[in-house]
Amino acid sequence: AMLPPVASLKSQFKGVFHNISEVMDCISCQKCKLHGKLQLLGLGTALKVLLLPEHLHSTALSRSEVVALINTVAKFSYAILKAPQLAAAYWSAEAGAGAGGRG
Repeated sequence: AMLPPVASLKSQFKGVFHNISEVMDCISCQKCKLHGKLQLLGLGTALKVLLLPEHLHSTALSRSEVVALINTVAKFSYAILKAPQLAAAYWSAEAGAGAGGRG
C-alpha cells in the first residue's frame, strides 16, 4: 500500500483537529476547555514539527505553539512517570477484589 502524500496527511490532521476543537467548545467548564485546547494545540504542534521540513521549524512555529508543545510534553512525561504507580494500584485493588470472592 502506498503512503498518502504529506500534504494529504496535513489536511486530514487539520480536519480532525478542527472537529475535536469544535466539540471541545461545548465543554461548559472553562478550565477544562482551556486545558483541553492547550493539549490539542500541543499535539498539533508536535505533528507540525514531524511533518514540516526541518529548515522551516524556526519560522513556522508561533510562540503559543511552542508553549503548548512544552506543556504537553511535560504532562505526558508526568503521566509516563506515574503509570507504574497507577498500574500497581490497579493490580493491588484487583488482588483485593479477587480475595473477596469475586471471579
